[in-house]
Amino acid sequence: MEKNFDESVIADITKTLRDSGVMEKECPPREIMDAGWDYEVNLDGKKISFRNPPDDCKNVFNAIDEKINNLLQATAE
Repeated sequence: MEKNFDESVIADITKTLRDSGVMEKECPPREIMDAGWDYEVNLDGKKISFRNPPDDCKNVFNAIDEKINNLLQATAE
């Protein structure tokens, strides 16, 4: 699913990614039998794919998802 946001939202998500250090963390993929998710991040010339990462990495993406979902909910009202 593709979502489009204005510059301020992108800046906030970019800041969250940079501040978290997730681009430098060891986030090995895990096999999950009942569900799974992937994130592909292209930031500062570095492109990394995350597949079912461990919780310390996954929490960063959960926070980003929460921000996005809150924005989508606010615009739908």
